[in-house]
Amino acid sequence: MCYRLASFALVCLIAGPIANAQSTQAAQGYFDRGSQRYLKGDLEGAISDFTLAIELSSRLERNIPSTPAGGLRVPVSTGASGERQIRAIDPLTASAYTNRALARTGLRDYDGAINDCNRALTMNPRLYQALNNRGVALFHKGEFAQALIDFDRAISIDQSSPEPFNNRGNVRREMGDLIGAISDYTRALELNPKSADVYCNRGFVRFDSRQTDTALEDFEKAISLDGRMAWSYYGKGSAHVLKTNYALAIDAFSQAIRIDPKLACAYGDRGLTALRLWMDLEAEIDFEQCLAISPDLKDVLEARISRILELRSSSGDSKQERGNATLDRLPRPRRQ
Repeated sequence: MCYRLASFALVCLIAGPIANAQSTQAAQGYFDRGSQRYLKGDLEGAISDFTLAIELSSRLERNIPSTPAGGLRVPVSTGASGERQIRAIDPLTASAYTNRALARTGLRDYDGAINDCNRALTMNPRLYQALNNRGVALFHKGEFAQALIDFDRAISIDQSSPEPFNNRGNVRREMGDLIGAISDYTRALELNPKSADVYCNRGFVRFDSRQTDTALEDFEKAISLDGRMAWSYYGKGSAHVLKTNYALAIDAFSQAIRIDPKLACAYGDRGLTALRLWMDLEAEIDFEQCLAISPDLKDVLEARISRILELRSSSGDSKQERGNATLDRLPRPRRQ
């Protein structure tokens, strides 16, 4: 599975008045703090704040009829005391559900994220951020066809936001539509030309399409925009392997490892590249580190090593094997 960074749509708004001005202010405060916590990586704190924003911007009632006399009611969690439902009384409620879904996705609670987006869409069917974020959760569950529907709908509502285009590109790549994926990433970059993540995504799809030169350009552009992304250096190294620029590949893989010492495939591919250059001791160290991080790569790594050793043997005494590099890469995990 390849690197595919999803783009989340964080809702930012100023809430309109609800029944109680003090409740309005408090709900908005929790909403804003939850958004900041999410951006800082405090996912549990963000969930707590968005939950409080939902409760304060809604009227909570217990055991109410399924067909309410007034207001919009949506089922929430069921406990020992019976089902609770929410009567939404402010647009902030749908936005808080949408943003809470982001934090839940970050914690890999994909079903919880989908439920939150469903509640938001019940309140506001045209909230494209909720469609986008539900699509991301579906994507991570492997439900690509349903995710594609959500991204299509999000784009039909708002064609000025880059996130759904990037995410639809991710889905199209997983479904084998590389041309469609590149088209979507390109549109996302037209809308936001400063997105290192999308350049990296497009770079990997171009790499998979054997468009090595343009893939390398995308990875270089991603690095120029954000030099802290290990995956961009990993992609750069992979492109250099295909171009048989093995020394440059090792340099790029090494930079990826310096940024993310837990990136197993970077160790593995650096080791495979070193093996091509007959740097057997360095390769062995990298293979050990790769498998210490991801033991599940053992079988595929051994197959790649055997392939390179066969090619080395057939090339005689040459100290630089120049076989088909596409056969010897490790599979890249999808970034969560």
